[in-house]
Amino acid sequence: GQNDLIQALTWSADGTRIASSSNDQTVRIWDTLDGRPLITITNASGVAKGYAAALAFSPDGRTLATATGYENEVILWDIADGKLIRRIQSASPAVAFHPNGQWLALGSDLSLVDVDTGAIIARPNAKDIPGYVTVVAFDPTGTYLAAGWSSGQDGDSAVQVWRVSSTGKLTRVSQVDSGKGAFRHLTFGGNSKAGVYLVAGKYDGRVIVWELTPP
Repeated sequence: GQNDLIQALTWSADGTRIASSSNDQTVRIWDTLDGRPLITITNASGVAKGYAAALAFSPDGRTLATATGYENEVILWDIADGKLIRRIQSASPAVAFHPNGQWLALGSDLSLVDVDTGAIIARPNAKDIPGYVTVVAFDPTGTYLAAGWSSGQDGDSAVQVWRVSSTGKLTRVSQVDSGKGAFRHLTFGGNSKAGVYLVAGKYDGRVIVWELTPP
């Protein structure tokens, strides 16, 4: 196993793989059926000096994205052999694949980038996001992108929901305030009678659930 605190975990879409990031500066991919470690990625093969703060599998399960937030790059890895595929310049501490597999949502100042080229497809105006984005998540259809920002570890915070067009254009449709404190996790839950659930976890241990009604 890994030799230090686990910082991030993510499942592949088919449930057969788990990726974990640790303070021991490794990212490991595990077989969920028998618990075997399949791939170990160390900083010697490209992981930033420190732990990966966020992990995301591509929808087809063939690629893993890692983000640190302080090494100014997001890295894409081939999970078949652990080889580096591409570096994308970004100081993002968050990463999420769009269901189409072609786009990545990144945090920090929030952007949508092309997986194949790293080119920015969309980036909202800085004035539209008052703080630092630490978590991002797409809904299962890829129609909405949620982004949690804060003005500091103990500062004001909120989650914004953006509509994603077929060309990647982002249009903000709502914002829900969450009081003080930075976000650690964000995910869309199941459908509700009025819309969809959005679930956020904070560094202070709180879990917040919203019921959103998309416009």
